[in-house]
Amino acid sequence: MLTESVAFFRRFSLTIIIDFLNIKVNLFYCSLQVATSSTCVFTMRDEYPDVLSVDNSSVRDSITLVEKFLFELVDSGKVKLVFKDDYRARIAYHIPCHVEKLGWSIFTKALMNMIPGVSFTVLDSGCCGIAGTYGFKKENYKYSQEIGRPVFEQIK
Repeated sequence: MLTESVAFFRRFSLTIIIDFLNIKVNLFYCSLQVATSSTCVFTMRDEYPDVLSVDNSSVRDSITLVEKFLFELVDSGKVKLVFKDDYRARIAYHIPCHVEKLGWSIFTKALMNMIPGVSFTVLDSGCCGIAGTYGFKKENYKYSQEIGRPVFEQIK
């Protein structure tokens, strides 16, 4: 029963997104659903058709990650970035598995490299142990920490 409920909710949620995007396209000439979660974007774009037999072809390319969205705005000249002259920071970045799977890590790297005064390092990423929500669950904490240890060690 729970599995059927979850499947219904997922189908229903994508149906709402499809309807919403179609309305936005028709009324406002805007066709993007921007999200901050790479797991959600990957799931809605690439897994829903296979896992839930949901046809998302009318909106698949409209579902995007905020980093890609921002990069495209800057790259097109629609947005100009302005930074403080004296800003300095060292940033270590772990490429989330689902961002890697989408092939979109290039957008985050490009955005970070646009910031003057930033020393930007991409970590040798393996799995960080989170896996969507896996690592947030109390019962998975020990395993999550073990899985992510190689990534954590690079930050020290």
